[in-house]
Amino acid sequence: MRFSSLVGVVALLVVFVPSASGHAMPTSAVELDAGAHAVSGELRLPLDRLAVALARPLTAAEAGGALRTSLERYSAAHIRTVGDDGRAWRVTVTGAHVERGSPTDDLVETLTLTPPDGKVTGFTLRYGVLLA
Repeated sequence: MRFSSLVGVVALLVVFVPSASGHAMPTSAVELDAGAHAVSGELRLPLDRLAVALARPLTAAEAGGALRTSLERYSAAHIRTVGDDGRAWRVTVTGAHVERGSPTDDLVETLTLTPPDGKVTGFTLRYGVLLA
């Protein structure tokens, strides 16, 4: 193929191929801060994704009110931490509240991971609260 033909084909592709675009997809976030005796952190869960995980509608009023404690228990049940020594760490989720935002409202929770001997070392975090 001659160079001028190749340039022509590339030019046609640039002009006639539609561009792709999308929108931001809300995602969950886990932020951790390791201390000497525990790992503290924050969970940020988009309410619309949490509703899908729970297979039920979920409003900001419910998440920050009547369902707050059960949502903390749900999150804690879907997080597992194991130290390098193979022993499980205690997982505590508290302080659930809703933060309004764009594009979605988030349930924000405080996470504490505590090793059995009170000394933070290497660990593996298994997170299954939201996967999408």
